[in-house]
Amino acid sequence: MKKAFQLFAMISCCILLWGCPYTSDVPISKPIALDTRLTGKWEQKASDDNLFMVSKDGDEYKIEKKEKKSGNVTVYKAILSDVKGIKYLSIYENGGTPSYSLYKVEVSTGNNQVTLSGITENVQEKFTTSEELKAFIEKYQNLSFFFDKDVEVYVKK
Repeated sequence: MKKAFQLFAMISCCILLWGCPYTSDVPISKPIALDTRLTGKWEQKASDDNLFMVSKDGDEYKIEKKEKKSGNVTVYKAILSDVKGIKYLSIYENGGTPSYSLYKVEVSTGNNQVTLSGITENVQEKFTTSEELKAFIEKYQNLSFFFDKDVEVYVKK
């Protein structure tokens, strides 16, 4: 009964508090081999305000977000990880101490669309090692409320 109550409480909190993805002081893992399907020019499907240029930078991705109206550019880095066959990105703003936003990443069959599902910010646990974080994700990644309800969809330009 106690577990059922805890599960109900967790689901209720998730429904009430959808928002930004969970952030971590550590990435999910060390980088795995880059998926070249993620490189190139991308726009968010629901908005054409920004253009995203994704390129390889060593064993990470470099993501340049260009605001079309102002021309301002913000540079991010991303580490690709694999957790039991599911790919994730640990994304952080370039420069300073990294704070990683965590996303499940899915590439469409035609390689022209990418969907990012953020891990819910309702996760309260803090992790000091990537191994702990990866084990936590592995344990909960199959639960629907582990991810934000709203996904980000990007199309290749």
